[in-house]
Amino acid sequence: MPSTSSRAVPGLILAALSLLSAFLLFQVQPIISKFILPWFGGSPGVWTTCMLFFQLVLFAGYAYAHTLTLLPRRWQGMLHGVLLGAAIAMLPIAPGDAWKPTGTEDPALRILLLLMASVGLPYFVLSSTSPLVQVWFTRTTGGANPWRLYALSNIGSLAALLSYPLFFEVHWDVLEQTTLWAVGFGAFVVLSLAGVWLDRRQALEAEAPQAEDSPAPAASEAAANDHPGWWRRLFWVLLPALASSVLLAATNHVCQDVAVIPFLWVVPLSLYLLTFIICFEHERWYVRISVLWAVVALPVLFLTCTEQRLQAKPVWTKFEQMMHNHVQPVLNKVTGQDWNLADIDVTPNFVWELGWSFGAMFLACMLCHGELVRLKPAPRRLTEFYLLMSAGGALGGLFVSLGAPHVFTSFAEWPISLIVVCGVVCIILLRAVLKMRRWKEWALLVLITGITGGILGMMYDAGLLDWELVQKQIEEQKLPMSALYGSLAAIGLCILILVWRMVRRGSLRPGLFSAMQLAMLFTFLLMTMSDLGFKKDEKIERVRNFYGMLSVSEDHFESEGQRLTYRELVNGGIIHGMQNLGNFLQEEPTTYYGHQTGVGKALDSIKEKAGARIGVVGMGAGTAACYARSGQSIRFYDINPDVVRIADKYFTYLADARKRGATVEVVVSDARLALEREKSQQFDVLLLDAFSGDSVPVHLLTQEAFTIYDRHMKKDGIIAVHITNSYLVLAPVIEKIAAATGFKTTRIATELEGDHDSTDYILVTRNEAFLKATPPSLVGTEVELKHDVRLWTDRYHNLLRILDIPENVKE
Repeated sequence: MPSTSSRAVPGLILAALSLLSAFLLFQVQPIISKFILPWFGGSPGVWTTCMLFFQLVLFAGYAYAHTLTLLPRRWQGMLHGVLLGAAIAMLPIAPGDAWKPTGTEDPALRILLLLMASVGLPYFVLSSTSPLVQVWFTRTTGGANPWRLYALSNIGSLAALLSYPLFFEVHWDVLEQTTLWAVGFGAFVVLSLAGVWLDRRQALEAEAPQAEDSPAPAASEAAANDHPGWWRRLFWVLLPALASSVLLAATNHVCQDVAVIPFLWVVPLSLYLLTFIICFEHERWYVRISVLWAVVALPVLFLTCTEQRLQAKPVWTKFEQMMHNHVQPVLNKVTGQDWNLADIDVTPNFVWELGWSFGAMFLACMLCHGELVRLKPAPRRLTEFYLLMSAGGALGGLFVSLGAPHVFTSFAEWPISLIVVCGVVCIILLRAVLKMRRWKEWALLVLITGITGGILGMMYDAGLLDWELVQKQIEEQKLPMSALYGSLAAIGLCILILVWRMVRRGSLRPGLFSAMQLAMLFTFLLMTMSDLGFKKDEKIERVRNFYGMLSVSEDHFESEGQRLTYRELVNGGIIHGMQNLGNFLQEEPTTYYGHQTGVGKALDSIKEKAGARIGVVGMGAGTAACYARSGQSIRFYDINPDVVRIADKYFTYLADARKRGATVEVVVSDARLALEREKSQQFDVLLLDAFSGDSVPVHLLTQEAFTIYDRHMKKDGIIAVHITNSYLVLAPVIEKIAAATGFKTTRIATELEGDHDSTDYILVTRNEAFLKATPPSLVGTEVELKHDVRLWTDRYHNLLRILDIPENVKE
């Protein structure tokens, strides 16, 4: 066995290689995703498709590593050296403009091909490094434990993700980031060649002793007994697949309602890696206390799934009254603060919303990865283990990125994934039950079972356990039978495990309590399915594609003896248009487009102008068409074909404009890419209103983008930028770009009133007469930044600096 001193240097080299390869592996993900995000409309689908690519290539890399270790040692180093040389020849990784989409191709396929051509081979080599380094480490250190090296590599991955939005994105533009990454890749190649040399040297040193001596009996016996079996291997695939599904579903869920920014991509992925670090570092962090993790996870997962519906139930009102009458006086007296417990909201703002989502995701991944560690093999099988584990991650990515958008019309994969994790939680608790021996443990189980039963009873009384609804939905086939069969299959699996354990132990006593746990599991699954996403859909239409989730709904109100009907288009949780279908009101603008708003003032300024041309980036329900008069033309740009179809099918704004004699044109493409290719449109007014979640895609708000807009404007044209936002302070960004491109600005903000939402617009123009007639009009609640912002360009834009958080904004 090598001495301690002889193992130190190889150990340090391989540890450095493991850290650097993991750092580069995970930093390239936000770099390349941010690079191509503007080309595909800023959709959350860009990130999930990129994640799918990285997971597939990771699987390919692990397969290569597993196959490589099966070859003769003399060939392993030669083959890997050739691959390293080919990978460094592929640098730099920045994709060329030839990969920009034309607007007619499948965006997911285009992204996968683009990534394969630009970063495929370097990423493939990086992805194979972790298992190879652990194999080299085991060989050169005489059989030392390699699992902590895997935890170390995940620390490198976590450092890459956290340093990107906080350091690299702040100091360098995206092209400079690709150059720095290429330099780091060069250092990685040098360390990799050193690792190959160390492994080859160890092989030469071991040849003579291996020829004379037979393997140690203990080692041979351990190798002979290490046969995981197909059942254990299946869990090596299923558990990572579930964790991957939870990760990507959480990212989709958050980005749809907040903003598509690398920071919100990085946080869940960082938490995902943190669970790997905790679980693989030592068994003390999960394996020995798995029941504690399960007990904490179950209520968090449940509340994350049901908090909105729970707070709408009468039982929540009773709970608030109880807290207000009995707890609030005591709390006020003890703390000296004035608390208000009459209105308890578990998600009062987006920070809490993120906290619940990310907390549930972290606990879910912790359980999956912890159980994975419990089932890990001996070190000699680690390449097979990583291969199957990466296959599971790729399957989870395929489900969320490609399968879910075609199967579901909502982001149902998020609650469904959490429901499955809840099943895992119950199995963990069941396993703990079957291991109980002392009477105190049984007494505790009886107490927990009683409390759980009481909670379920209260849920039933509150209407959360609606058995009649479940039965009715099954009869009407409103409840997908696949979901029901899946839950029954899970219950059946638990029962089979239970019976097997009972037969093996020769005792029926644990079965009584285990049956109670299984009954609670069955109740929980049915209750959650009946309350989450499987109720009768009251939407007129719901559709989901690469660019998000759209739904059309209708509401009726009584006002002054008249029955008013409103039809609404929603993208995720954001309203994209509403129409009053009354005979005298259907041509009136609503929501963000009223005459008193910034865009209303801009469009009213040209209402008497014959032949005026209006451009609209982001179609929504087509509300802006209300302003198009006879002889004028309005040209809409929208990247989502379903938006165009829905606007024509369910709303009359476009048809009414045509009846008035206006010309309506529609371009289905990313607006910026289309405007780059088109001749000058000579717009009198250009409205920028392409929402993605609650944020305008950043590629429409750069200096280069405004240069394109300027080419399409008349000399006195007006660019109306809709900056209404719950999370980002966009005004300084637009004002900085306007000043850099020779424009002047005025800002118009309005408050909620009737059919009109609160709005915030910046009007960018060189029209002095319009600026004089339209002075700034603010409502006094506008948020101001503490610091100046750097000019946004295609290469540099930092949304973290303009987030509406205390660190950035003035009080």
